[in-house]
Amino acid sequence: MSVRTQWLQTMVFALATATLASCRGGGDQPSTPAPTTAPSATATPAPTETPTPGPLTAQTARGLVEVTLIPVPTNARLGWAADGSILAFGDREFIRTDVAIGSPKRTSAPAGTQILAVSPDGHTVAVVGIDTGALLLWDLDTPDFTPRTIEGARGRASASFTGDGANVIVTEQSTIAATVFDVRTSGKVGTLTGFQTAAPVYNFIVGPTDTGVWHARATVQFAQIPSGTLGARLSFEDFVGEVSFTRDGRLLLTTTGIQENGKLISRLQAWDPASGTERLRVTLPEAGARATLSADGALVAVAGNGGARILDSMGAQVWIDAKHGAATTAVFTADRRAFLVISDGALRRYEVPR
Repeated sequence: MSVRTQWLQTMVFALATATLASCRGGGDQPSTPAPTTAPSATATPAPTETPTPGPLTAQTARGLVEVTLIPVPTNARLGWAADGSILAFGDREFIRTDVAIGSPKRTSAPAGTQILAVSPDGHTVAVVGIDTGALLLWDLDTPDFTPRTIEGARGRASASFTGDGANVIVTEQSTIAATVFDVRTSGKVGTLTGFQTAAPVYNFIVGPTDTGVWHARATVQFAQIPSGTLGARLSFEDFVGEVSFTRDGRLLLTTTGIQENGKLISRLQAWDPASGTERLRVTLPEAGARATLSADGALVAVAGNGGARILDSMGAQVWIDAKHGAATTAVFTADRRAFLVISDGALRRYEVPR
């Protein structure tokens, strides 16, 4: 064998050996390149917060739905405590609950009495003895719940607390006057007089501030509390069915019956207590309706035989709930985020779905 042939065989053998070693994992292997950047971490999404509904408007109010309710006495009346809680009461039962009406506390009136009014303090109640006719103050903070008599107020059928809860005012029967009693002492502190009317029936309505109104048939007149100084006098063509102040006391609301296109309906008017100037006039869809305004005056809450309604300030209907029958009360909450209605034996809270 020639030298050249031997050299070729040696080279072939060496090449084969190297290839076999590579296939068996021997020899140097190419290294895996290191990543140039660290792998990105998966971000945890932030929790989604449920948006809080804004104040009701003519647009959003169309979507109101009932969210909760509590049973209340027949013909229950509605008031507000200074801390914002709701005061609902009938002749024999008093209910205090938060504005969400989720935690009602119920108390029955003392035996033989009927509830007339509840103070803004949320725990002082004016009751009248059914058999005796005596006017009593019932303090719910008193352990034995024993009412105390207001001397000189026997035979009174109505009573109203002042906005600060310091006094209770009752109308006289034999003369056109209203007597002011101190809640703490039960003693008489003043008399409101000067109102003139030929009507046999009259009343004095107390506002949340230092202003009240005399009301007799088709006449309403403002008066200061406790001085009794008379203010603007309003005269109407027909009897005034409802008289009330807005919750902040800035306006007096009156409703009167009117004829329109041969149909008997109602007219709501809002008045400035200081000047007696008319600030708003809205036609209501039925006679005998009760109405109040939202805090900004943009919406009107209406309660009547046709159910609870919301109108805009021009009188156009925005929303109605007639499925629960006649409504006796319809009001907006102070923050205007909910609508409260008393109908079919229940206090109902309506909100826009979140």
